[in-house]
Amino acid sequence: AWYGESAFAKVADRTQLERGEVPIALDRVSRSHFLDALATMPLLAEFCMGVPGRIRQTAERVTSSCRCLWDLLESLREERDRGKRSIQDRILRSPTIDNVQPRPGAHRRSRTAGAWQLGK
Repeated sequence: AWYGESAFAKVADRTQLERGEVPIALDRVSRSHFLDALATMPLLAEFCMGVPGRIRQTAERVTSSCRCLWDLLESLREERDRGKRSIQDRILRSPTIDNVQPRPGAHRRSRTAGAWQLGK
């Protein structure tokens, strides 16, 4: 089988398993089946999209407090939805005078013109 303990039965150096350095060494048919199944996993398909950096970032979120990958998937979806709502709220919120903050170091110019500006 390409999964479970029997998948690693032929690994000579068991410390590779602990370091996570075991390459997938399966026959071509099993390897393709395994990689296709892995690529369709919702977590990888929806959030990682095959990008190695995203896969690493997602893998770093797998901790002992994460009961299963479905919980991680739900957490990522909730974060994404909160982010979308936050962006929509900022876009749809109408600016008010109270919300407009001057940039630090910006000087306010007087709205009254000097004598030379009025052509005198």
